[in-house]
Amino acid sequence: MIDDYVCKAFKAAHNADVSAALFLNDYGIAAPIGFEQAKAYKAFQVIADLQQRGCGISGVGLETHVDMSIDNDEYSAIRSNMNRYGDLNLRVMFSGVDVRCNKFGNPALCTFTADPWPAESLKAQGRVYSRLLNLCLYAQHCDAFITWGFSDWSQEYGGKQNPLPFDKDFRPKEAYYEMCFLLQYFTPSTSSKNELNE
Repeated sequence: MIDDYVCKAFKAAHNADVSAALFLNDYGIAAPIGFEQAKAYKAFQVIADLQQRGCGISGVGLETHVDMSIDNDEYSAIRSNMNRYGDLNLRVMFSGVDVRCNKFGNPALCTFTADPWPAESLKAQGRVYSRLLNLCLYAQHCDAFITWGFSDWSQEYGGKQNPLPFDKDFRPKEAYYEMCFLLQYFTPSTSSKNELNE
């Protein structure tokens, strides 16, 4: 029989500090669609089981590594995934968000020849960040929106993936301004009308 170490670990952490929010964090579980579907569903089953057995889990961290090809189906899948955790009274957070040039972080597949990216591509990247942030703001059970790093200088993918809100010289990109604009003017009423920015 496999030792139930995950539940034991959560219980031990909860007993050490009953006020601490305890999250299980993983990548590839944000959107139950496409190549993430199987892992996302399995993660949900595991986390739901931990919660139902009183293991002390508070929520789930959704590492969200996407690229410029993200579409409405994927946004909708992320939203639905967040909602089903909320239905279990579990919190969610976006942990490790980045928006790469291509899905698998392969520099050879990035077609951009300019660095920084062309202006229209930077704007498109900014819209992706804004739409993901809006999903979190709209969900009352979403506690945080955390990027995978601070600037492209420290990003691990190489090439011209440039996935983060600040460039390699630590200058804010369109993603930064798009998110600031959203945060400045966000209200629950406006978000509920247009949660996916469609």
